[in-house]
Amino acid sequence: MNYRHIYHAGNPADVVKHVLLIHIIRAMQLKAAAYFYLDTHAGIADYDTQAEAALKTEESIAGVGKVLSHPNLPEALHDYLAVIRGYDAEGRYYPGSPRVARLLARPQDRLALCELHPEDVHTLRRGFYNDPQAAVHHRNGYEALKALLPPEEKRGLILIDPPFEKTTEFADMTKAVAEALKRFPTGCYLLWFPIKKRFEVEQFYQNIAAANFPKTLAVEVMFRPDDTPEGLNGTGLVIVNPPFAAVAGIEPLVTALGSLYSQPHGYTRQFWLVEETK
Repeated sequence: MNYRHIYHAGNPADVVKHVLLIHIIRAMQLKAAAYFYLDTHAGIADYDTQAEAALKTEESIAGVGKVLSHPNLPEALHDYLAVIRGYDAEGRYYPGSPRVARLLARPQDRLALCELHPEDVHTLRRGFYNDPQAAVHHRNGYEALKALLPPEEKRGLILIDPPFEKTTEFADMTKAVAEALKRFPTGCYLLWFPIKKRFEVEQFYQNIAAANFPKTLAVEVMFRPDDTPEGLNGTGLVIVNPPFAAVAGIEPLVTALGSLYSQPHGYTRQFWLVEETK
């Protein structure tokens, strides 16, 4: 309840998350049928990188700032850049995941945005006031998985990116998705996480592999070596039921992100946690 994303909006981990989110949404839109987008930890959706809170950390400079100022940005990241520039050509304001999803949504697509923080949900509601395609919910995002799934559209993308304030967050996320899959087994679930301690991530992977998930892909962008003691060493995403059309294009994105953010001895990787069974 104390977490405020304004301190971290547009940082390298945010960019990694949004590059993959855009890529998966594009893949889902290859079919004309409507889809349902659920954001379990929505935040406020719109961030001023020049606000006092953002300037305290200046994390966006190392993140989206590198994209905006890069003289020869890898082609794989051009779609992400177009979305960011389309949102704010000057680059001061940064879109959170709910805004990214809304910018890309077609008229037939529907969004549900969940936020528990009492101040942030108020801001979120203002940002989507009178929007017929987006509903804002003041509720726990994990509980929303029970209440809002399965969607009537029968197609869905669920983004789960908790603040990781709790030491149980990896376990909570795994349990929540396992339960959600019982209700909506064909949904695409995008699970974001920070990488600070390697053993926690490896345990997370082992728990997913043991939980009988359907096909599941893991992606990591390491900014520095695993054993660096000073905080965030990298970020990752676990993609449950990735759209077939999205899989081949993920490697170029991850490689491009690594070239942008990985310091000496940083690295990227992607691998199947659960391979598709035939």
